[in-house]
Amino acid sequence: MDVRLNRQELYELVWSEPLTRLAKRFGISDVGFAKACRRAKVPVPARGYWAKRAAGHSLDRTPLPEADEHVTSFSASAPKPSFRAPEDDVWLAERNALEADAAYAIEVEDKPRRWHPVIAGYRDAMRADAREIEAARKVAERYDQLPERRRVSASYSDGFKWRMIQDRGQFVLDTHRASAFRVSIGSYERALLIMNCFAFSAEKRGFSVRDNPSAGRITVEGHGGEIEVRMTERLEQKHRERKRYDGAIEQEPYKVPTGRLRLFLERGSFTGSSLEDTSQSSLELRLNDAFRLLNALVIKCRVAKREHEAREKRWKEDEQRRALAEQKRQEEARRLREEQDRRKALEAEAQNWARASAIRAYVAHVLTVVGATPDDSLESLASWKNWALSVAAELDPTSERTSARSTSDQ
Repeated sequence: MDVRLNRQELYELVWSEPLTRLAKRFGISDVGFAKACRRAKVPVPARGYWAKRAAGHSLDRTPLPEADEHVTSFSASAPKPSFRAPEDDVWLAERNALEADAAYAIEVEDKPRRWHPVIAGYRDAMRADAREIEAARKVAERYDQLPERRRVSASYSDGFKWRMIQDRGQFVLDTHRASAFRVSIGSYERALLIMNCFAFSAEKRGFSVRDNPSAGRITVEGHGGEIEVRMTERLEQKHRERKRYDGAIEQEPYKVPTGRLRLFLERGSFTGSSLEDTSQSSLELRLNDAFRLLNALVIKCRVAKREHEAREKRWKEDEQRRALAEQKRQEEARRLREEQDRRKALEAEAQNWARASAIRAYVAHVLTVVGATPDDSLESLASWKNWALSVAAELDPTSERTSARSTSDQ
């Protein structure tokens, strides 16, 4: 929608509300709006004007100076359609009220009576890896306790494994691929307990929980949303002295687990939220907050789905319009070809008629000349005449055209 303002109208507008709001309304930046005012020689409020007005100060406007009339045009962009439905807000309010109810407070069991099948699979894998890591750590400790003379011949393959794990943060399931758990050997049992409780609580709230190994996530699905869940632990980078091969001492970085767990809730790779251990509250006490975040992401999934469906509908409508336009184009091209063919046929008929008329005129001319000078070969002339007139009759389309009209009239 185009908006045209003269200098007086623009002046009244910029002194009625801040430029930032006006710029947003017209779909341009506040800098661009200010430039438009300068071009029209319209003064704008100074910095701090609206803050002082909000504080109750009475301030005068800068008068509009005399200048040539100037019309400023803006193309106000149409508001984007909203794909959030009223039932979304009702559902979200109901679900968040449930999370605020003390009867639905989530408590993490130190010794769970049962394990969720998805979490149990991670538990078994992580415990097996933890045992290997512990064995490697013991080998490294024994190696460090050996006298210098015996270290040369001692096997240290498992010890090197522990050193690598230790340098990267002591992660169980240490992998470069995406993983639903990226926690240290000192925190993995606690992370499993939290996720086990979270999985059962999600199912009580009408969600389904499944493993998604291809994405390296645990998927929580239901109520129109699909959320990916993962658990991580914050690491702290430190430095230690290391002797190089040439005997020089350098600072070597390594990572230390902090024990601070973070629960990530993500809508694919597009957007998400997270909760973390704090000094005031542990993650175990904040799982109801996690479901509030999850509920908000469900609404985003619904909105994104509706937006996708609307986009697909627009694409199909555009495709249908393009197909219809192409059909019309082809029909018009066919009509033009048919018209060209008719014209060519008409021109050919006219040419044949002209040739037939020329032959008949020539025959008449020959007969006139011969009649003026009698000849003994009248019989051969009559034969030639009949032949020539038959050729003219073959060329002349008149009889065929008139017979076609008579047929159509009947």
